[in-house]
Amino acid sequence: MVWLNAEELTRKFPALEFQSEFAELFGLSMVIRSRFSSPTYTFPDSLGLAIALTDEGKKWFDYIRTKYVESELSTTAIKVGLFTRFCHQDLLIDIDATSAKEIANELSFEIVGGKITYPWVLDRLLYDRFLQHSRTKHRN
Repeated sequence: MVWLNAEELTRKFPALEFQSEFAELFGLSMVIRSRFSSPTYTFPDSLGLAIALTDEGKKWFDYIRTKYVESELSTTAIKVGLFTRFCHQDLLIDIDATSAKEIANELSFEIVGGKITYPWVLDRLLYDRFLQHSRTKHRN
């Protein structure tokens, strides 16, 4: 799949249920991609178990496992990395066999536990309010 746009994706995958699941999983992949966590953080194995790879994804998994064997990347770390990439020339994630609900639950658990955060969730609003407040304090 060479960078298909929404119209091309719809033609290639016409089933509405597939499209809905695709959109939900892609959104979750963006959430994982934009997270902030400590350098020592590791994703729980249950997250890796919720991600199923396509044949193309399995090829990439094997390539990464072989190439970076000395770094001792876990199966989960590789699968989550592929999940955040989502596609290359074709889908890396098996949409039908990957559980969006389980991924969302795992992310919720990690967020509530404070293991991962999203510092830019408010975009510039918090930053702008701080500056506005600090300028007001300095004027008085």
